[in-house]
Amino acid sequence: MVVGRSTALGAVLACTAFAAVYAAAANTPAARTASSGAGCGSGRWQVKTDAAAASVNLSPRTTTVAELRRLPAPKSPRRTRIKGVETTTYRVAARLVKMGLERDGDVLLVVVDPKTHGKLVVEFPASACIRGASNKVQPLMRNARAALVAACGAPDRGSFTRVGGQATITGVGFFESGDGVSDAAPNGIELHPVLGFRMTECSLGAG
Repeated sequence: MVVGRSTALGAVLACTAFAAVYAAAANTPAARTASSGAGCGSGRWQVKTDAAAASVNLSPRTTTVAELRRLPAPKSPRRTRIKGVETTTYRVAARLVKMGLERDGDVLLVVVDPKTHGKLVVEFPASACIRGASNKVQPLMRNARAALVAACGAPDRGSFTRVGGQATITGVGFFESGDGVSDAAPNGIELHPVLGFRMTECSLGAG
């Protein structure tokens, strides 16, 4: 069943569809929990939400999920951004598989490479946990999450919703240090935070 429409981040949608859908989603229990920011501050959180740091290049570099999965993993992720991958913004075309709401309020979305089917985790931070980012980047994070919700609906806590369709996702490279996500890339690479999300339609119950 197709449940989404165009989610291009144009000015018209940003002022109308995003605002309406996001406001409605905020009334659900899952969305209220996410916006509360419960759990902020764990798992290299200061790196996940500092996409406005001067060292991060916000001009997207087009790549693929397969290429990201082949990047060498750091020996020991630090409390600061790792130059190179974690200071680069990437843009990929990927197929959606499933999404869910994490305990820290992030929306975790699993996507796959359309050709190799290798998986990648991308995450949309809770709005209450991004206050340290600049006024330039905060709207990008919020609009990206609103676009996902507009297309696929609000995720549930404690379980995954199967989703389908192809999207273009823009986000900052981030190495997650052993959070136990079964769908994580072998090198731990994620796009976190997501700064842009565009898709034509999203289907529930399909991956």
